[in-house]
Formats: sequence, structure tokens, C-alpha cells
Amino acid sequence: MRRASGGAPVYVHGCFFEVSAPEKLVYTWNWENAFLGMPETRVTVQFAESDGGTEVVLVHEELPELQICLRHWNGWLAALDRARQLYV
Repeated sequence: MRRASGGAPVYVHGCFFEVSAPEKLVYTWNWENAFLGMPETRVTVQFAESDGGTEVVLVHEELPELQICLRHWNGWLAALDRARQLYV
């Protein structure tokens, strides 16, 4: 990822703990070049068929404080909205 303001690229890396295709992913989330000092967090994404589409339930755990949680909330909403636009 790149910030709109420029600067160094931002990376996310981690390890998968569970891959249950096609319904569930569980993995770690580590930032590089963003959120300095933030500990590793955990993401669970579940997919289910729903009214001819797909319902996505995403849980991002172990975020260290409310402000960081809110920034991730906004980021996930934006990412899911972009994905939705691809398939509408």
C-alpha cells in the first residue's frame, strides 16, 4: 500500500493459522512502515452464501487501543466497499 501523501510503501505480512475453503480464514497481521511499535494482531474472515451473494464477517482482534481500532475499522470498510464495487 502507499499513502496518498506519498512516502515509503506500507506492507502487511503474517501467517495463516486456518484456511477452510471456502468459508474461513484466520491469520496474523503485522504492519511494516505504519503503526510503529504495534503488536501482531489476528484477523478472522468468514464467508457465507446469502441471498445470491456472499456475507462477509470480519473480526480483527488484539488491536491495542481505540484510536487504532477505529482507523482499522475505517480501512476495512473502505476495502470491503472497493471489493463490493468490483462484483456489483
